[in-house]
Amino acid sequence: LCQAQLLQSLRFYLKAYCCGVASYSFMGNHVHYVVHFEAPRKLSSAELWERALAINPGGEIKLKNWSKRHWKRFQERIFDVSEFMRNLQSAFGKWYNETFQRKGRFWGERFKSTLLADGEAVREAVLYVDLNGFRAGLVARPEEYKHSSAYLREQGRDEWLLPPERFMDHNGKSDSKKLYREYKALLYYRGE
Repeated sequence: LCQAQLLQSLRFYLKAYCCGVASYSFMGNHVHYVVHFEAPRKLSSAELWERALAINPGGEIKLKNWSKRHWKRFQERIFDVSEFMRNLQSAFGKWYNETFQRKGRFWGERFKSTLLADGEAVREAVLYVDLNGFRAGLVARPEEYKHSSAYLREQGRDEWLLPPERFMDHNGKSDSKKLYREYKALLYYRGE
């Protein structure tokens, strides 16, 4: 129940923020994400409106009353990992407290982030995240852990995740199936 809600919240905020998820793993007491944020750029009014509506459904009246300052701030926010995580953690914490009739903070501490400098670092981080359930002894094979991107990729339900060519060496080729097989071989190699 909780992992499904966390995944739903993650996908909800991806509609507004200028980023994509390469991998994720929801564990019993923590979560891991590898998220790629686009470089900040000026968005058109139409794209800003669409992204603002994505996280304010039914909020047309509210958005019509936004000043230029509001829109400028929103433009900055949607390229900011701290804002993304604040929204994601806040939404999940609120849901959890309402669902389980509790009060107070859900998350024990502020999230931690690491800037990944190059493609190799991104690939290693993706592999690390996708091996979490396996290394914790929860499954016999990494792609069997249902609360991970490895599971979704194996099931063919990964259309919303960043494709393998975003984190695998591909020398200009974009054969996603071949890259996925190479990724899976690396996943098994790292998991030994």
